[in-house]
Amino acid sequence: MRDWYRRQQDRRRQRREQRDSQEAKQRRLDLIVARIRPALERLLRGGVRGGVLRPVLHGMRAWYRLTALRVEGARNFLIRAVLNPDKPVVLGATFEIAGIKVEVDRQLRAIRRIGEEIEASGAVTNVGPTGQQPRAREGWLPKSGGRRHAVRAEEGARGGEVQAALRRRRFQPGRRSDVVQFLADTVNPIEVFRRFRSRSARQQPNPRNRLVDVTDPTTGKTRGVSYEEFKDILKRTGNEQEIAEDALGLLAGRTPRGPHPRLAAEANTWVIHQEGHRNIGALATHAMALDMAVRGEATLQEAVDRAPMSPGGAPQEARHLTRYLNESRQGQVNTSRKWVLRADQLAQRELQMIKLWVESLKDLKIRDSATAQEKERELILEIRRRIHEIYGLREGEAAGADDFLKSLENTDVIL
Repeated sequence: MRDWYRRQQDRRRQRREQRDSQEAKQRRLDLIVARIRPALERLLRGGVRGGVLRPVLHGMRAWYRLTALRVEGARNFLIRAVLNPDKPVVLGATFEIAGIKVEVDRQLRAIRRIGEEIEASGAVTNVGPTGQQPRAREGWLPKSGGRRHAVRAEEGARGGEVQAALRRRRFQPGRRSDVVQFLADTVNPIEVFRRFRSRSARQQPNPRNRLVDVTDPTTGKTRGVSYEEFKDILKRTGNEQEIAEDALGLLAGRTPRGPHPRLAAEANTWVIHQEGHRNIGALATHAMALDMAVRGEATLQEAVDRAPMSPGGAPQEARHLTRYLNESRQGQVNTSRKWVLRADQLAQRELQMIKLWVESLKDLKIRDSATAQEKERELILEIRRRIHEIYGLREGEAAGADDFLKSLENTDVIL
């Protein structure tokens, strides 16, 4: 009797292992894709808006018990189905960028350390010499019946200074709306409105979770929009590259001069500063996306679509990825945990953005004669140099190359 019971247990274990194997999951995924593809092709054949497509994908994902069913890309998009991965795809592995193999965890730490340098340099500049006003500071703007919280960026204030003012403000607006105001001598101040939207009255305000209102150039109305609606607004302007140039130029302290200065400031505040407040690494990766749009390597719609923080759930993934990078550095992380798999989703998007941007550069300076380890080091430092250049960082405002590389091994990263 005991032997019979043991054989039954062995059979059940074998069936479970076969059912949960990668081969079995792939067969099941192939069957699901074969079923949903005809329905999606019929839907897409005549054209469909994102507001209709997303609920359809959500319903199919729930019906077929998929981990994810999502749209990737902008104009030439694809729909990707994911079924219950049981281990990270990229975290803890190596990844090839421009023919150079890099350690994924190290590269992701480097991107966050670059973001930290940008914010820290801005914080130092904001302190300024005695008696000198900082170029980006918190304050108040008048409004009917009272006043409104604001962060005011003087002419020449760079992205690091604005980000530092947002992260280090003493008085948070809580549930009230606030303003990021960009000042210049030659044009009227550009005001970008942000607000807090809660799902319930009990939800506590978080300064990272603010919505940036966007001005529709057709109607002139300013309102909160989704990323899909934002991309549609950008497309309708017909001036995507000029908007990208102005949005990126604000990071180096340049005043917008194009046909849509307010929309450029709103794009800068949302895509760079709001997402950078949720994930310090986005200060680098989202600047890469805008830079590709400026250089004509992508439309601004595509750049926004490729921004790693644009999908829903990205803020939680960013918290998980920060935790993973700090725990893995100390060898304390269990990679089979569900939160690690969530972190891996953001890691994949960040690596893809870095890869696309680096491989779009025409004058990448990496020595052919260098060893594999030297090439990885040079790639990280070249990425850092170019991002510093975008933000207008000057020599002496960040640590030396050797200290920076050492910090990747012995210092935790921040969110």
